[in-house]
Amino acid sequence: MFLINTFFIALATMLGTFIFNFKKKRTKAIPLKNQILIIAAAIVITIPSLISASTLVKQTYNQTQLTSFIDNELPSLYVVNKEIASGKIKLTVIGSNLSNSEINKLDDKLPDYQLGDYKLQFQQLSKGNYLSVNAFKKYVDQEKSDNVQSSTTDSSDKNLLKLEQQLNKKYPDAITKVYVGQLVDKSKNKQALVLIKLNKDNEAQQAEIKKYTENLAKKLDIDATVHFTEE
Repeated sequence: MFLINTFFIALATMLGTFIFNFKKKRTKAIPLKNQILIIAAAIVITIPSLISASTLVKQTYNQTQLTSFIDNELPSLYVVNKEIASGKIKLTVIGSNLSNSEINKLDDKLPDYQLGDYKLQFQQLSKGNYLSVNAFKKYVDQEKSDNVQSSTTDSSDKNLLKLEQQLNKKYPDAITKVYVGQLVDKSKNKQALVLIKLNKDNEAQQAEIKKYTENLAKKLDIDATVHFTEE
């Protein structure tokens, strides 16, 4: 980029000098050999510049289309990471487990977003409402510590800490452990993740706790997704 900028600034300056005729009388014309070298250099630098610019525009366009695809077709999933490379779109997601038939249907919708040349590939961190603690730890922004709980002690995460405390207070006999942290994707978008371990696998109680947690998160102005762990 430095070479391209330097060359074309110099070229524009030279052309501007000739066009506006800053010197009323030119002492000497540019030798033919030098003119040929300038034209050759311009061609050599312009071709890779156009290729680079075209690649950059295509990547930006694909990223924009992928964002639209995720927003429209995967509203119930939280996309932790997205990557377009080697003819594949790799998505790391948390949420409802996708079956092969559902993934195939999503593949069929890619041409609608001008992404028909790519194939979807999912890494699903959760199974239904269940998420492993290891997956949680891997994708939670832990700041400077490997301790998942430590992220809640920062002053900026007081609401997360309050949510955790109120959950333990509301369901002291039902909840064994609560993990709370921030998920961060490559676009620096953040979403709180609440991971709950229950004493017993009770679907009715699980639904009640999930609903309570989601409502509590809204009251605390937290964008959160709630999952349970069996570990």
